Amino acid sequence: MPPALIKIDHPAEGSRVAANLGRIDPSWRKARIAARILLKSGRGRPFSLRDYRLSKQLRNDPAVTNRLVDQAIHFTRARQNGFRLMA
Repeated sequence: MPPALIKIDHPAEGSRVAANLGRIDPSWRKARIAARILLKSGRGRPFSLRDYRLSKQLRNDPAVTNRLVDQAIHFTRARQNGFRLMA
């Protein structure tokens, strides 16, 4: 069976899984890291040197789009909320 046709029955909850390899998409992983850094700053916590370095790398990465980071922010907030729908 070609790799593109492999079906994943139970991907890890809350993750985007590439259907052909069973791994999280690298751009989604990077967007989630960027989202955590942005949410950290929104809570008033100071940036570490690691946060500055990562944010600079992610800012220059063409795979990490604003839209993907925005989706990751909403995903992270929903995950912290226990995936409950906000009323």
